[in-house]
Amino acid sequence: MPVNVVVVCRNYYALEILKMVFLKYGTEILEYCMLSNAIETCSRLRPEIVLFEMNWPKGFCEESAISVLSRLLRLIPNISVVAMTKEYSLETQLSVVAVGAKGYVFRESPHMNGEEILEHGALTFDRVVAGERFFAPCTLCHINNP
Repeated sequence: MPVNVVVVCRNYYALEILKMVFLKYGTEILEYCMLSNAIETCSRLRPEIVLFEMNWPKGFCEESAISVLSRLLRLIPNISVVAMTKEYSLETQLSVVAVGAKGYVFRESPHMNGEEILEHGALTFDRVVAGERFFAPCTLCHINNP
């Protein structure tokens, strides 16, 4: 069954992560958008999943990425958001968990090679498409034992 995705990202980093998902689910990227129009785009298109870049330089939007993500999830609570960062960050994972994201992926890690990162991204999407939440085990330890 096809999965409809909106990608909130300033570059096309997300394509590598989505590449493995395209074949399995027939993923259709409905639109790429910037942080400043993420809420309007998602309100209009109602995707199943939003891949949401968390690393935005100052000046791209008046609000921070976590603030936009929080508002997006309050306004459209039935979408599933997978947050994405350049590098693994426990602090960012805990922030996105707190606002209601369903998963977290990253593009670089000193502890994983490129193939492992892509496999983590594909596993995250598998779980989120199945209606589950999926985060790295170290994040879950912090969530369960603050």
